[in-house]
Amino acid sequence: SRSRAGAFAFFSGERTRSPAAEPAHAREEDEMEGSISSRKRKRDKTNLAPEFQKCLGLVNAIQLREDARDFLEPVDWKALGLVTYPDVVKHPMDLGTVEKKLLQKEYKDIQGFATDMRLIWQNTMAFNQESSEIYRNAEAFLVLFDRKFGEIEMFVERAKEENAPPPKKKAKSKPSEKRTSNVSEKKSEKKSEKKSKASPAKADSLGIWRKQCMDIINFIKAKPEAAIFLEPVPYDTDPSLADYLTFVKKPMDLGTIEKNLQKGKFKDPDKFADDVRLVWQNAMAFNMEDSEVYAVAKKFEELFERKFKKLTKMMEAEGNKMKKDREQFVNILRGMDDNEKMGELVVMIQKNCPEAMEMKQGKEIVIQVGKIDVKTLEKLVKIAASE
Repeated sequence: SRSRAGAFAFFSGERTRSPAAEPAHAREEDEMEGSISSRKRKRDKTNLAPEFQKCLGLVNAIQLREDARDFLEPVDWKALGLVTYPDVVKHPMDLGTVEKKLLQKEYKDIQGFATDMRLIWQNTMAFNQESSEIYRNAEAFLVLFDRKFGEIEMFVERAKEENAPPPKKKAKSKPSEKRTSNVSEKKSEKKSEKKSKASPAKADSLGIWRKQCMDIINFIKAKPEAAIFLEPVPYDTDPSLADYLTFVKKPMDLGTIEKNLQKGKFKDPDKFADDVRLVWQNAMAFNMEDSEVYAVAKKFEELFERKFKKLTKMMEAEGNKMKKDREQFVNILRGMDDNEKMGELVVMIQKNCPEAMEMKQGKEIVIQVGKIDVKTLEKLVKIAASE
């Protein structure tokens, strides 16, 4: 039968053994709170080089999987009666041994680590029949380990480039004092222009719901099961995902959504929610209904809808409050005869919300209350209402 686990298989392949029976609701709560395995334990990575911290993180991620149970410890071939095992497997290896070697700094470089990791899966495939479940499991781990290890290699390369000394530049003649002054003046003028263009009010008014959306993303990202949704699916580089676009018309991932939020590409929370929903819908469209990744996507979908519903209710309440504040502010302005206080309000609006002010002929000022952000409006109401 055709498997569509693809890029998700690394985190959610078939289990070699069934987990202990427990109530479905308890299991769901446990998963969504991030405790995905009773084998989870803290490990000190602080004294390891960054690249080896990445390697240890990869080992630990695999150890937490239910289908990795057969690879956690050395094969006890005597107890299992596997008398031919030493003849077939000349260099036994397991995840626990690799972890120990990492913590004891026995690897000179990450390639030594990769050699031992591949040895675990290669030994399994050498000793077991191709038709066996454990053989298929090891084969999947080997392919997906190579993909994840490729990311670590890229990390190391980027670190080398960043730490490389900059190329030496040829000495240039020192410019005159006058020219230096002009250049610095132009730079300062450009900086001041940029500052004036960036309206703090606009950032604040948009930041209210964006911050809430970012909180939802960060909450989901903190879940161990969310790792499969953090980056784009590598359908263009992974041959096993060649048919991905047949099932998924618009790829989406949490990392892309986070970047778009930071860049202000979402006009409103609904556009944000559409993209988040797409992450789960794509995963469920590409993976079989009985697969673990389908189940995880479904749970995240339900979790997101609960969180987003709270956000929409909060925004609705804030919208109602803002409407009342605007009406109150307009009524106060209409009856205000204190020129000094009026001047204070105008200065605050001009400073925080320049787009809310419009100068008419005859020095008439028009204030567009609808363009004033929440925080500034609250301050204006307090000042206007004070005696």
